[in-house]
Amino acid sequence: MTTSPKPLPDQWTILLHPVLNLTILTLLDGDKTQRQIGFHSSTPPGTSERTISALEDIAETDLRSSAQKLIDTFYARTAQAQANSDAFGAAVPDLKDLLDRLRTEVPRSMVTLDDEALTIVLKLAAEGQVTGLLHSLIARWPGSTTPDGPATGVLQDRDSDGGLTVLLDQARAGQFLTWYRDQS
Repeated sequence: MTTSPKPLPDQWTILLHPVLNLTILTLLDGDKTQRQIGFHSSTPPGTSERTISALEDIAETDLRSSAQKLIDTFYARTAQAQANSDAFGAAVPDLKDLLDRLRTEVPRSMVTLDDEALTIVLKLAAEGQVTGLLHSLIARWPGSTTPDGPATGVLQDRDSDGGLTVLLDQARAGQFLTWYRDQS
């Protein structure tokens, strides 16, 4: 079963920028913000930079195929990010309440996105006396370490001023918040 090619989203464009024998394809949203980058080799000399608003504007079959791949990659990444977000929401349905409660102890707690992995990251950051509270909280959580050292998916970083930042990947963030839910 084949699926029909996905078009450019409304008001979006692709910038085609030739460099030597390579064309850099940049997917731009309606505000001209870069959303995805791809590459096409074998660009003929003398090819000029241009912006297209529809795949039909690309006469070269191979270049048009590369532009379609760029669009498909964008849609696939968007779907993956949404699936990961939905999975995290299902695992931690009370996320807002837990974050609100967590912020009473560690005010700079937030959920962000790992742009490469397209997964949720829980970021806990503290300065001053809150650093000790964060360190104690993470030390109490049984998922923070293994017999061999820090657990995979848990990154702790101290800055030069003594501040502490703890990043938990999606799996560890879900485990931490599930544990935190039952803490008094």
